[in-house]
Amino acid sequence: MSTATIKTPEPSYSHLVTRTIEACRVAKEAAGTAAAGIATGSSPLLNTLRDRERELDNLDMEIDAGVTSAITQVTETQARELLACMKVMIGLERIGDLLLSFASSAQAAGSRLDPQDTRDLTHNRGHFRKRARDACRD
Repeated sequence: MSTATIKTPEPSYSHLVTRTIEACRVAKEAAGTAAAGIATGSSPLLNTLRDRERELDNLDMEIDAGVTSAITQVTETQARELLACMKVMIGLERIGDLLLSFASSAQAAGSRLDPQDTRDLTHNRGHFRKRARDACRD
């Protein structure tokens, strides 16, 4: 039996940028899900936020570790972009945490919502998605 360890390749600059863009997509979907879940009162829909938040946590750890190892192997411009990826990811991970908290609160308060409040939330659901999209611009 061999005691050799298999070394996994370090993430490349382009892989880390791609994963950051993927995190933006996940956060945007989570924001839309949160808005739709509160508007419809759908507990199953709100429960899916836990999976998205977990996915954002995993992406955060992957990007953090990847940037740490890749930062010295890239150009100065790419290093700045990798640091920007880390900053964006920190914000996206925070959005995931807040959306999960939002979903828990919405489920607890769902039966007490006034129908007008539900209509207002439905009307404003685009705002949640816009915030996540804006976090991922340029």
